[in-house]
Amino acid sequence: MVSLLERIKANPQEFSAEGDRLPFVQPIAPPKNFKASSTYGIFMEMTEADRAGFTPDDRWEAHDHTFDSGNEVSGYLCKNPRFVILAKSSIEAYVSGPNGRRYAGPSYVGNKKVYYGEDVQEKTRYLVAFISESGEMLQSTPFQLSAGGAFGGAFSEEINAFYSSMAKALADKTGERIGQLSWEAKRYCILDLFLSGYAKEKGKFPYLVTESRLDPLMDGIVNRQNGRTVALNSVEDLEQLTVANQDSQDLIHDWSQQYKDHFTSKVLANGPQDTPQSAAPAATQEEFQGAGTFDIAKLTFTEEGKGVVPFVTTQGTFKAVFLAEKGLVDLTDLSPLAGETYNVQGLRQGGYLRVDSMMAIDEVPF
Repeated sequence: MVSLLERIKANPQEFSAEGDRLPFVQPIAPPKNFKASSTYGIFMEMTEADRAGFTPDDRWEAHDHTFDSGNEVSGYLCKNPRFVILAKSSIEAYVSGPNGRRYAGPSYVGNKKVYYGEDVQEKTRYLVAFISESGEMLQSTPFQLSAGGAFGGAFSEEINAFYSSMAKALADKTGERIGQLSWEAKRYCILDLFLSGYAKEKGKFPYLVTESRLDPLMDGIVNRQNGRTVALNSVEDLEQLTVANQDSQDLIHDWSQQYKDHFTSKVLANGPQDTPQSAAPAATQEEFQGAGTFDIAKLTFTEEGKGVVPFVTTQGTFKAVFLAEKGLVDLTDLSPLAGETYNVQGLRQGGYLRVDSMMAIDEVPF
């Protein structure tokens, strides 16, 4: 019989959760008072490039990037990406946790906004593949791009405008009536963008936006939200913006099938994958004892069934986590906690507080 240690040595990827994670790329916003020579664009860490089997073309340049944390990482930077989008997630909510940002759940259920607390970041995840001028794929595994904040809004606006224009162009070309493109069609439409920075007000930090892009129909300057404009440059041949290479078409089909579950509302066991660079260093654990009140109107639940509710104290507001199996409170009805001040003991880690014991102040034996 082969031992576990021997099996791990023979095939370490099989026993590593890292092997399930998609390689990622991330947007790098320009600095204040940026110039065309400033550092910004889509950044790919070298380790992610290696994982994806990525071979850069002339649009990508070698770059060593220093993040706000002071961590310097080698990789590739691109201001003029040419790519296809194979899939996208819904808008997702991420909240602060003991080990940085973690997935909380979908931002909307139907048309209803879901409340996950005050400190929430929203983003949409895209499955992207970069493609050469000749139509060949530059990687053997597609990448995940997470787009949130101002960049996420501008990115979404631009790709929607592009797909709308492609639908009209394809209808004109084929003579068929096409309303909106299906994802089966979108996957084979190539986005070719020039990126830049934009700040709505002078003195504000800019965010990454599309400065210009190729379009199947239009030439000229068009208006976008927040006072931005985008320069559109029409192509002579619609095939410049569609995937014609058969090998690339086959890869798009295969990847779309392989990774479709990563981008549906049915999340993975540990939640959707996020870029490790966005995670904050793990906070240390320490014992906690203090008095405060629970904001029961803001109760949320984790996927494991733990109740999370803000606990307001003189030391700050914490996300108090109740373990349902401990039976401290009835999570289906927290109304008895309203208006009472409680003395709580537990374990604090970052902004989270695990509640191990609690009693109303008037029950504390002084």
